[in-house]
Amino acid sequence: MDNRLFDNLSGIQHDYLAPFFRLHGNETHEQLINELNAIYDSGMRSVCFEPWCCENYCEQPYFDEMRFLFKECRKRGIRAWLQDDVAPPSGYANYKFKEEAYLDQRPWEIREEHVDVCGPVKGGCVMTDGWLQKKEDCLLAVVASKHIQDSTVLSNETINLTANVHDGLVYFDLGEGVWRISFLVKTRENVLPFCDKLRASSTDVYIKEVYEKHYENLKAYFGNIFMGFFNDEPGFHNNHVKRYTTDTGEVFAQYPWGDCVEKGLSEVYGKHMWEKLVGLWHTVENGSSQALRIHYMDLITKALYENYSAPLAKWCHDHGIFFIGHVLEDNHAHTQTGYGLGHYFRAIGDMDMSGIDTVLHQIFPGCAGYTTRSEGGGGYGNHVFYDYFLAKLGTSYAHIDPRKHGQTMCEGFGAYGHAQGLRMTKALADHAMVRGVNYFVPGSYTPQETEADFPPLFHCHGENPQLPFAKYVMQYMNRVCYLHTGGIHVSSCAIFYNAHAAWGNSDFLPSEEVAKKLYDNRYDYDILPIEYISKIDKQGYLNGEKYPLILVPYMDYLPDDMVQKQR
Repeated sequence: MDNRLFDNLSGIQHDYLAPFFRLHGNETHEQLINELNAIYDSGMRSVCFEPWCCENYCEQPYFDEMRFLFKECRKRGIRAWLQDDVAPPSGYANYKFKEEAYLDQRPWEIREEHVDVCGPVKGGCVMTDGWLQKKEDCLLAVVASKHIQDSTVLSNETINLTANVHDGLVYFDLGEGVWRISFLVKTRENVLPFCDKLRASSTDVYIKEVYEKHYENLKAYFGNIFMGFFNDEPGFHNNHVKRYTTDTGEVFAQYPWGDCVEKGLSEVYGKHMWEKLVGLWHTVENGSSQALRIHYMDLITKALYENYSAPLAKWCHDHGIFFIGHVLEDNHAHTQTGYGLGHYFRAIGDMDMSGIDTVLHQIFPGCAGYTTRSEGGGGYGNHVFYDYFLAKLGTSYAHIDPRKHGQTMCEGFGAYGHAQGLRMTKALADHAMVRGVNYFVPGSYTPQETEADFPPLFHCHGENPQLPFAKYVMQYMNRVCYLHTGGIHVSSCAIFYNAHAAWGNSDFLPSEEVAKKLYDNRYDYDILPIEYISKIDKQGYLNGEKYPLILVPYMDYLPDDMVQKQR
């Protein structure tokens, strides 16, 4: 018999909340103890330390402070998590990618520049070196694509001119019509100093400079007081000067690039790879660009799992700790590059909990059905996505992946401002919990007087007038999360996670529109990626969940080979 309800009624303490505790490296021991006591007194028995721009991160004073905090946690029976970098988003590796020794481990990107030429042309030429703006820039290919008249679409009639490049010029003969000559440039222009998510060697640097240093200095606490690392909002960070997130099909955008991408595309397209690659930026007739974009995104999202997410998780598991966190999901960033990682399920594949983020006014109680201002996601909130899809995206992965053990973590409440109050705190918690979220990393606690980008602060050195009542909300959340953990979710159906449709930049029905129809009519659902569809057995079961029906939202294109792989 499950005693969970009896345990709750008996007042047994639970542990499903780990609030952020921001560290700066200049706090006194008294300040640190005051914040830990405030967390304990609010009914929470875990904490997630956040070394936000800590001035001595990964240096001896920092590790001395962490040892002190871990000892104090042990005295109080508090478990500790730790954000895994000097500042979010994760991947800076303590800014080591700025240093000479690791400059070559920074990400590569690819961009397209072009000129348009009116044919016919015999013995023509245009400059190539003018497109190489940085010393590291490398011209990968030059391709001529014929325009379709009175259209923004390019034809499939292409010529690879790469072999005709000599001494800073490309030479060509072109037939009738107007031709677009595309220059495909491998570049690090405007690249941020982050870990290259497409190269295992770059992730090795991240592990060496952050993870290994923590193990060397805090080994005694691994797996007992120290539970694991929190990977926060890693992204590709391409094209960051121009856009918050980047869809495929954006002219002049820079996209993630690496040897693994070139190899993977050549296996699909053979000697015609470079001609096809123009479709990453330009629309090409007969679905050619759609297919290319989907294959490209499929490659980079699988590569980021293999070279970034999986190695970090493996390191944690090999050292007796857990690996949790979330990516940037805002307004479909989970299917895009830029601050996104292109595929929600692949990005957090080996994490020990599923994870989402609801901060910066993403969800506003009482405003369902309205598009509202949000500091995240480009300045506005897609209410259908936030109200009907985001939390379910996280809980769906917890249901179908045995590695998640049924747990979904939500980073919540942060940056709503002090106007949030406890009533809104409870409303936001209810929004997540009723959709199956059962672990929270609330924002937040800090030893500093204030944090401009951080409120609400639950303690504020004891000055928050709602502090005496905050513990009742936290205790309530702990009880509900305890009840929600360990059961089997009962779903009416599954919705196909149509990231591929978004990648193809095509005509499609967003999955959250289907989710809204179901939710408003009291039908529950999970969201399943293409890899998991084939894992459903003949009786409709997957990891204990049963899906009597799979709904596939409308999309006008999906490559045949991807469909065949799932059969």
